[in-house]
Amino acid sequence: MDGHMKHFLRLHLIFWLSLLGFTFSAFSVAASSYKWTDSKGNVHYSQHPPKGKSYEKIKTPKHRSPSSPTPSPSSSDSNADKGIDEYNDGSDVLKKERANNAEVRKKNCESAKHNLNAYSVYRRIKDPDGMVRVITDKERAEAKKLAEEGIREFCD
Repeated sequence: MDGHMKHFLRLHLIFWLSLLGFTFSAFSVAASSYKWTDSKGNVHYSQHPPKGKSYEKIKTPKHRSPSSPTPSPSSSDSNADKGIDEYNDGSDVLKKERANNAEVRKKNCESAKHNLNAYSVYRRIKDPDGMVRVITDKERAEAKKLAEEGIREFCD
């Protein structure tokens, strides 16, 4: 091969590799946001973390796809007086979160009822290290109070 042909192929290769690199870098770039508080108590937000200060990385939502519906101003006005739960009923993520919350509430309710029963009936408990001991009346009353609060909070 002559020199001109090698030069042409080399430029062609560089062009296609560059194009490929730019294509992949466009997919991998994700905007990150950072939050920190300065010495005066002011909260700052930035796309770059501060140097020498503690900061919190904020998760930013991904851009919507063009095919995803966006509420028009007229539809958002008609939904303005609806509760947030009614407006978001179509979201699968919201439905899964509600189901998970309901399951957790049920477990917490059962646990609170079990604890109330146990502290009402028994005067001995097993410590986390496995030792069984007699609890004082004060400890028992506090534990029963916590269990009753749990029942009020988690049981329907």
